[in-house]
Amino acid sequence: MTSFKYGFVNAKVGAMKSYLLDDVEMKSLIESRDFDDAVALLKNTTYDKDLAKLSSPSVVDIENMFLKSMFRDYEKLVKSVGGIPKTFFAHYAKKFEIDALKLLLIMKSKGEEVKEYPWIVQNIMTVPMAEKLVDMETPEELIEMLRFTKYYQILHNALSEYNEQGTVYPFITALDTYLYSGLDKIIQNTVVRQNLSGRDRGVAEHLIGIEIDAKNLLTVLRIRGTDKEEILDWLIPMRYKLIDSELRAAFNVKSLSELPQILTHYIDVISAGIKDYEKTQSLFTLDNEFKKYILKANNRLFCGDRFHIGVPIAYLNLKENEVRNLTAILHGKEEGLSASQIEEAVVLPT
Repeated sequence: MTSFKYGFVNAKVGAMKSYLLDDVEMKSLIESRDFDDAVALLKNTTYDKDLAKLSSPSVVDIENMFLKSMFRDYEKLVKSVGGIPKTFFAHYAKKFEIDALKLLLIMKSKGEEVKEYPWIVQNIMTVPMAEKLVDMETPEELIEMLRFTKYYQILHNALSEYNEQGTVYPFITALDTYLYSGLDKIIQNTVVRQNLSGRDRGVAEHLIGIEIDAKNLLTVLRIRGTDKEEILDWLIPMRYKLIDSELRAAFNVKSLSELPQILTHYIDVISAGIKDYEKTQSLFTLDNEFKKYILKANNRLFCGDRFHIGVPIAYLNLKENEVRNLTAILHGKEEGLSASQIEEAVVLPT
């Protein structure tokens, strides 16, 4: 029954995966002379037809193109499955809209002017709504503009803590909690014949769980050193491998070099990610190491038994990583960064 359920979507994923850029193409883009040269190389890839529709495209134009391509892939896979897997993918796709809202709230809280920004033109983020949100001057005004959407109450409930603490973490936590608690409910649903069970449930729990662990640990380390009394308030409330006591301990460490001694999971990831922290005071490397770890976990699902929900989830994560890489490369080229600087921001499948 499982083989029958995923037979069609497996064939579709196989075809779609063949269009992802390989390491050689990605490295050619990294080593291209400049922005125009990188765009010229992109015209020899699967993005050629979309690029042909753009006249003198800017980085933002092309980033929008990438995002729309990614969302089209989500829609293709949603149409290829039924039942609870369809519900799962439909909710999982909301993370692009949520990421756009999080970035807007961060920029508005800093008083930064938003002139143009790539949007997923879908659902809440229609073009008129995006334009209105960009014009709002404060997080409060932005939230009010969302009054008739599902995000209004979520963000409105976090507004008092935002005003009290002076940080956007209450908004980020509220949005992430909405996304991941929704996925958790879909995974754990116990209605007869309406739940993810067996292989599907185990794979979905693992892939979503490591995303939650990564986000929670990075949040703890970013707010480390503040006078926040209960750090768990700013975390996604679900737990996978990292439990409350470990997250509290991570918040209280004097030096990040202590982390491998107090955490029981992701030791290799953390050790590689904090290697240069004392010198850089940046969590960028740790963030990238978690992205690599998540990417490897997704790549492994294409080996062996492929008749489960993990294969389409894994493809979507590979596509998202490709879009993130291409965006980093183009921004780097526009800013005149060297190939070695750009390569540090890119996460290639291994």
